[in-house]
Amino acid sequence: MPHPKIRQLHSAGGVVYKIEASQVRWLVIKSAGRNEWRLPKGLIEKNETSVRTALREVQEEGGVLASIREKVGTISYFYTQDEEKILKKVIFFLMEAMAGDTEEHDNEVEEAVFLPFDEAYSRLTYDTEKEIFIQAKSILDKILTH
Repeated sequence: MPHPKIRQLHSAGGVVYKIEASQVRWLVIKSAGRNEWRLPKGLIEKNETSVRTALREVQEEGGVLASIREKVGTISYFYTQDEEKILKKVIFFLMEAMAGDTEEHDNEVEEAVFLPFDEAYSRLTYDTEKEIFIQAKSILDKILTH
């Protein structure tokens, strides 16, 4: 029996922070109609770079304009949609929120909030995103101490 073909999809997203009253807060979003908290991300569109996608998705899903500080890393995972096996690769960037309002998110998102690290981490549904989140915090810690 032949192996089913695996389709690859490429996405990009952001691990977004802001500093308020000397406290770092992190953006997490709750998907509309689903009981899952995650980081903002989305498919890289034709003729779009991963950087542009990440900035666009953070604005659409999180309601904030952000500036990229640096690449955090890439996660990969499989899922099935309409009986098709899909390998999704997502590149994440550490970003600083510059402007905007989390209430201005799109309809794919039920809620977008900035939270302290521990609370944001505990809300995240997926272990792969939790790993990226820890890596992003480590990068930011190094930036803030230099």
